[in-house]
Amino acid sequence: MREFATRDPKGFLGNYAGGVILDEAQRAPHLFSYIQTLVDLEGKAGRFILTGSQQFLLLSKVSQTLAGRIALLQLHPLSLSELRGTRPLGPDRLLHGPAPSSAPPSPGSVDRILFRGMYPRVHGKKMDAREWYGSYLRTYVERDVRDVLRIGDPLRGNIFETFVLSEIYKVFAHAGEDPPLFFWRDQTGHEVDLIIDLGRTVVPVEIKSAKTVATDFFRGLRYWMSLPGNSSKDGILVYGGEKGYDREGIRVRPWHTCS
Repeated sequence: MREFATRDPKGFLGNYAGGVILDEAQRAPHLFSYIQTLVDLEGKAGRFILTGSQQFLLLSKVSQTLAGRIALLQLHPLSLSELRGTRPLGPDRLLHGPAPSSAPPSPGSVDRILFRGMYPRVHGKKMDAREWYGSYLRTYVERDVRDVLRIGDPLRGNIFETFVLSEIYKVFAHAGEDPPLFFWRDQTGHEVDLIIDLGRTVVPVEIKSAKTVATDFFRGLRYWMSLPGNSSKDGILVYGGEKGYDREGIRVRPWHTCS
C-alpha cells in the first residue's frame, strides 16, 4: 500500500472517497499536498484521519501543508479512572474536591501500576509488561531515535512522580484544556514538584512516593506558600499511601485520587 501511495498518490486517495484513516502518516508525507487539494476543493471535514506514533515528525510534516485545515487530538495512555472504569475527575474536583472517605476501586497496588504502566494493550490483552515494553522500545524508539540514548534504571520515586504528573496532565487534557503545569525552583535551591497555574490562583503540588507522610514532605510547599506577595495559601501533597486528609492547611491526597 505504501508503494501504491508513493507512486500514485492521487489514485490511492481516490479509492477512499468515503474517508480513510492513514496510520503512521508521517512516513508518507508526499500525500499531504494531495490531501490539502482535496480538502480545499470539497470543504468536507473529517474525511481524512491521520495518525502517527511520532508526534513531532508528524506535526512537522502536517504543518507545512495542512496548517489551518486540521484539528489536532492527542491520544494519551490510559488514566487510572479509565483503567478502573470510574468517572474521571475534572480539574475542579481534582484541585478543590474533598478528601475521599474511602479508596475507589483500584486495578492494583501502586507498585504494580508503576511496573505495568498505562499503555492500553498491556492491560487489554493482559500481556507481560516486560515483554511488551521491550518490543515497543525495539520497534519504535530504536527505529526512530537517531542518537543513542543511555537509559539507566530510574528510581522508584522518579517513576512515581512521572506517573502522578501524567495523571494530572490527563485530567486537564481530557477536559479539553491545555494543562497549565510547571516546575518551580529558585536560585537558593527551594523547589516544588508541580505548580498548577489556574490564572486567578496558583496551586503548588508536592509528590512523594513514600506510603507514610513525613513532616519534611511539607517543607517546599510551606516555603512557597510563605513567599511575600503569594496570595495562594492552598497546597496539595500526593503520596504513595491510601488515606486522604487535611494537615496544617495542606491537602494530603493518596496516589489513586489523581484521576
